[in-house]
Amino acid sequence: MLTSLLMLASQAGMLAASVLVGHRADKLGRRRLIAFEFAMLPFQGVLTALSTAPAYLLAVQLFGGVGKGLFAALTPIWLVDTTRGSGRYNLSQGAMATMGGLGATTSGLASELMVAHLGYAAAFVGCGMIGAAAVALLWLGLPQQQSRALRSATAT
Repeated sequence: MLTSLLMLASQAGMLAASVLVGHRADKLGRRRLIAFEFAMLPFQGVLTALSTAPAYLLAVQLFGGVGKGLFAALTPIWLVDTTRGSGRYNLSQGAMATMGGLGATTSGLASELMVAHLGYAAAFVGCGMIGAAAVALLWLGLPQQQSRALRSATAT
């Protein structure tokens, strides 16, 4: 029962994030939202390590679902902006899917090894630290894209 509720909480968070991106991505700035989404992952790891209470875990899953929803909704928008005019949108989608698969595979292996040798709390915090390093790299390397409204206004 708890597993089902945790899945529903995550899906509810994803839905809320998708609506937010649809209505506010241009206004809030996609770079800021992508960095926020990436920052949510290490924070979720630390929060998960703090308690095993079912209600608490439901709230953490809802929070994590928002991060996953931001990523799912913002990635295609970011790729369109980045590949505009190059004809490489589908290639970039394939590269993102490949990287996602590799990340899921390696993070599962790494976290399993951490759990076996250090315990669950250390594994959550360790994975969160890796996510924090990714946030720093993303913030330093990802340029801010102009909003669609601003691009169309300056193009005329």
